[in-house]
Amino acid sequence: MCLGASGLRANERVGWTMIKIENYAYPEGLHLLKRWQAGEPDAKQEMTDIFDAAIAGAFDENFAVLAPPDRVNSTASVHMLALAVLHDLYGIESWDYYNTDPYRYVRANLAVSRLLGVHKLYMTWALYAFTCEALGQKMMYPDRFPPGADPDVILINKGNWRDLGTPDFTTGVPKAIDDIMRVTEELTGMPPLLQISAPYSLAADIYGQEPLLADVVNDPDTVNAMLDHLGDKVLGPWMDHHIETFPKGWIELSDASGSPFFIGAENCKNMSIRS
Repeated sequence: MCLGASGLRANERVGWTMIKIENYAYPEGLHLLKRWQAGEPDAKQEMTDIFDAAIAGAFDENFAVLAPPDRVNSTASVHMLALAVLHDLYGIESWDYYNTDPYRYVRANLAVSRLLGVHKLYMTWALYAFTCEALGQKMMYPDRFPPGADPDVILINKGNWRDLGTPDFTTGVPKAIDDIMRVTEELTGMPPLLQISAPYSLAADIYGQEPLLADVVNDPDTVNAMLDHLGDKVLGPWMDHHIETFPKGWIELSDASGSPFFIGAENCKNMSIRS
């Protein structure tokens, strides 16, 4: 008879109330994820039992145990894998996953981290998409994949970027992010970490990658002024809101679009690092 990673026979499976996430410490959890990704029916049922338990709060005590601070710990961004799990097990789609029920979101991400054997818990989201969505950028939400800016409907151009103002941080995406951080702090005790786009990557999402690169070469003064505007009107106030809401919080600005490999080392220094 087939035994799952938990050692239970398929016809003797107990309810999720008996499951302990500690039983899936590395490498057992990783083996289960591999079997689930391979489409094994027993593995899908076992995954369902685990995530039923996780979402119900059965592992909250475990999530409060943090990695030792006296060593170098592994960590990972797992939100895309958690979305794949919840979509497969429960049919939860992208918009619902990221924008509703922060307890489900946080617990699912923490459970995936434990299954992967990640020691240092780390909570993130579709940060590039969320940052530009907060400004009113039209988004694309695939059923089972993270959202992204719609490249066919760009928010700003060379004639109107100065009109872009400070978003409302008490509703929509900023509130969803605050809720995720609040629940993460509640369950783990970790100081909330705000992750949003740095100015160059934010500009790329709402102005367009290609127009922005062209202006980096042909009109760098305008690009620098636009990046300053995004810092002054959007990101600075957002960071102020974060620290006012979470006095022990941290901030991480991500800038993939402004990396040296994407725009060149000199442009990176003069544009993205400067801003």
